[in-house]
Amino acid sequence: VSVVIVFLLVIGLCMGSFGLVLVLRIPMEETVNGRSHCPHCKKTLSALELVPVLSYLCLKGKCRHCRVSIPLLYPIAELLSAVTFVSAGVACHFAFFPSLLLGFVFWSMLVIAFIDAQTQMIPDVMTAALAIAALAHQFVLGTFGWTGAALGFLFFAAQWLLSRGLWVGSGDILLAGALGLLVVTWRHMLVTLMAAYIIGALLVSVLLGLGMLKRNQHIAFGPFLVAGALVAFFFGDQIIQLVVPI
Repeated sequence: VSVVIVFLLVIGLCMGSFGLVLVLRIPMEETVNGRSHCPHCKKTLSALELVPVLSYLCLKGKCRHCRVSIPLLYPIAELLSAVTFVSAGVACHFAFFPSLLLGFVFWSMLVIAFIDAQTQMIPDVMTAALAIAALAHQFVLGTFGWTGAALGFLFFAAQWLLSRGLWVGSGDILLAGALGLLVVTWRHMLVTLMAAYIIGALLVSVLLGLGMLKRNQHIAFGPFLVAGALVAFFFGDQIIQLVVPI
């Protein structure tokens, strides 16, 4: 178990670093396979400058070339990614392949949430990666369920058709379908939707109260869908039992 935990931590940190590249480059339509560089002075970074978290600490949060401060977001995102992989391990009782696949699912959700919150756009390539990882996770567990994906897809597709794309975007439709492959059942998708709208309403109310959001301002819904899916994944059975005790 300890070996799996260490492996998930390392993979999580590395994937967090790569996830930041995706968050920064995909919205700008930049290639993701180019060498990493300082966004300020454009100097190419060496391998020693790219070690997750440790490089930030050793460099004292500043670029080695131009000494401009490195955003705290970098180590935070790397640590958050590590937490997602370890959380996947806990959920899978640290069975190696299920933990690894679920870690990729959670990581994809994290990247999607970051990109959507920043740009109000959900890249199809990330949604596809999420769906593939969720399907692979189901396959390894020896189960398959499609009703959650169908309900999520149809729920947002209906809104998109009724509003002609004004209420939700096409990215939300695909994301809901992919998340349905994680939560599996239509009951858990109902919990996902309920939690997403409750979390969204609470956060919007707080932001409006603090004056950080205007009433007619659009806000990305992808992060709330991701949060709702996590609630359904970890606590869906208990919530369903409370609402419909059988």
